[in-house]
Amino acid sequence: SEGYARPHGTFSLIVEMPYYDEERVNDRSVTEVSRREALLKGLDEADAFGEWMTSRLEKLQPHLHLNTAVRSASETFLKMSVGWRDAERKYVLSTDDTLRKATQAELFSAQLGRHFYQMLILGMFARMIADEVASGNSEPLVAEMDGEVTAYLEEQGAAFESQLHYRVLPIRGLVGVQVCAGLATAEYLRDNAPK
Repeated sequence: SEGYARPHGTFSLIVEMPYYDEERVNDRSVTEVSRREALLKGLDEADAFGEWMTSRLEKLQPHLHLNTAVRSASETFLKMSVGWRDAERKYVLSTDDTLRKATQAELFSAQLGRHFYQMLILGMFARMIADEVASGNSEPLVAEMDGEVTAYLEEQGAAFESQLHYRVLPIRGLVGVQVCAGLATAEYLRDNAPK
């Protein structure tokens, strides 16, 4: 990580790029919904999602045989997300800034932005279970959960996508931005290195 490498005279470059573009992301028009209301609704939905995932993981854990990176990531995200949501909820309830009306962009972020990340976690969870089945895990609960989680992933994905009016950003352009950022950083380091 950047924090670990810093004491060793290194540098870090992080170039995060969006996967898609949605016009509401940049819409600054004001809605009738307070930021607090929008954020709390999103947190409530995230809590329900987390509870759904955690209840299934707890049932499955004694029957899982593989210790994969996907399993580790799924378990870690589920554990950590509870703390993140609790901290965010405390912030939302404690700051007056959330009392103002939300913009369309803020409403989109609160109501749909987090679904994108939930879909990533749900996809990893589904893959973790599918890997168990593919490896020969014949536990009936694993097979049952494989079907249930896959169906839920498809259902949630379709529901999420039906709410979006997005365009997928071409990967070539995204990678081009990242490459150019890397080249510009390399040039800067070359020209400004201590002598």
